Amino acid sequence: MTVGVPRPFRLSVLWLITTALWVSSAYSTPSLNVVVNPKEITVGQTVQLNVQAVTDGLNRRGGQLEAPEFRDWNVVSQMRRTSFDSSRDQRVTVLDLTLRPTRTGEVIVGAFKMTIGKTKLRSQPVTVKVSARGSTPPAPTGRAPAQADSQEDADSDNPEAPDDLVYLEWEVDLEDVWLGQPIEARLHIYFRDGLRVDQFNHGKIDLTGFWNEADHDDTERPRRVQIGDQLFIRDEIAKYTLYPLRAGILQLPKLDATMSLRRNTFFGNRRATEVARTAPARDINVRALPKSGRPKAYRGLVVGKTRLIARLDRGRIRANEGVEFSVETRIDGMLENVPELVLPELQDFQVFPSKTEKSVRRRGERTINVRRQSWLLRPQKGG
Repeated sequence: MTVGVPRPFRLSVLWLITTALWVSSAYSTPSLNVVVNPKEITVGQTVQLNVQAVTDGLNRRGGQLEAPEFRDWNVVSQMRRTSFDSSRDQRVTVLDLTLRPTRTGEVIVGAFKMTIGKTKLRSQPVTVKVSARGSTPPAPTGRAPAQADSQEDADSDNPEAPDDLVYLEWEVDLEDVWLGQPIEARLHIYFRDGLRVDQFNHGKIDLTGFWNEADHDDTERPRRVQIGDQLFIRDEIAKYTLYPLRAGILQLPKLDATMSLRRNTFFGNRRATEVARTAPARDINVRALPKSGRPKAYRGLVVGKTRLIARLDRGRIRANEGVEFSVETRIDGMLENVPELVLPELQDFQVFPSKTEKSVRRRGERTINVRRQSWLLRPQKGG
């Protein structure tokens, strides 16, 4: 038996079904939105990147979100959160990234991509204007500009870096010195901010022509520096105090090295790339010592300010006691060429063999070499 349905009721049900389907479709439509703030900064400051991905709530795995390669950015911090909106049948994933540019100029945040089954979404790239240190971009409303890293060394007049990714370089405090005058030499590696260097290997460092003392104290911490319009991390590989042993042009040697570079991203480590780089040789001009005014007893390559400091540990003792007599030789040059002191004959004292200690002290940028000799003196008589 067929039961008829009144026409007005059929129209009402059809309207409800159509409306429900439209609402469900509207609320479940996937979307991908990317916002960067601010869009004008100075080098060393940061931007906030907000990514919001909306997918169908029934798809518990969400969409496959693919980030761009942050080639000119360093990811400072990152946070991900996911929520479900049952009333709209939506899954909302939000990424908050703090990014620091690795160069000046117009720096692009590439497009994010999201795949949901056969549906593919792509955000629009965003351009951020990065000015050199010294210029003041407008601060975004309600937000103070991010502070620059205090370790950064930025100079808009810097020459361009010899390599866009990584390079090696000798750096010295003096290039024109006297024979025997100390030189502070450092071998640095520069690599782009946002990269990581692993498996660094280099050959033997041949310092022929120099007396060298490897300096393992006071090692530099890695620093962020601006070279041209790009930001690099400068790290110390080796540090020496060098004393030239002959006049003429001496060289800090060319050095070949291999390493692997890896970029850390929010979505995991990228595959490492094996690279080879060479530190160019560096010339040092060494001048011969003048002969005029040279002391008659001068015996070698002793160049620098020298001091002798003598001390007694006590001024009054008993007849059966001893006293320690010490002499410190301090020089900011080559200590090995300064002969050890020999005490003259002391008729009123019994002299026991000396003890010698060496140390290195820092006075700002100066290196002071110290030799301390001490003797135990026991008096033969009172007085």
